[in-house]
Amino acid sequence: FRFLTQSKKLILPKSEWTWGSKGNFDGFVVYDVSLGDITSSYEIEHASAYTMNHGCWYNAHMPARSFVFQSKLTTILSHSVISTDLADGDELWNMTLGEGLTDKDNCWEYFF
Repeated sequence: FRFLTQSKKLILPKSEWTWGSKGNFDGFVVYDVSLGDITSSYEIEHASAYTMNHGCWYNAHMPARSFVFQSKLTTILSHSVISTDLADGDELWNMTLGEGLTDKDNCWEYFF
């Protein structure tokens, strides 16, 4: 996790796996923290519930990491890297590792 003292933001990785095609989440949640109150500001989804079940994934994944530089939040998780505006959560760019992987004989489940 990461807490940013100046912006009072807490960044936590979050993964949910339901063994079905709905309700899954792999990403980060950004919270606003103030004295006596913590509220969810936005989520950064690294893979949709559908693609987690129906995608073709490489057999390696990256551990959760987050970096902040000049108010840009970059998150790394599982099979992707996403850059987000820290203030409002707008996605700036993303990169999916193994993009274009289509060889169904070499596909792995998202969480293996």
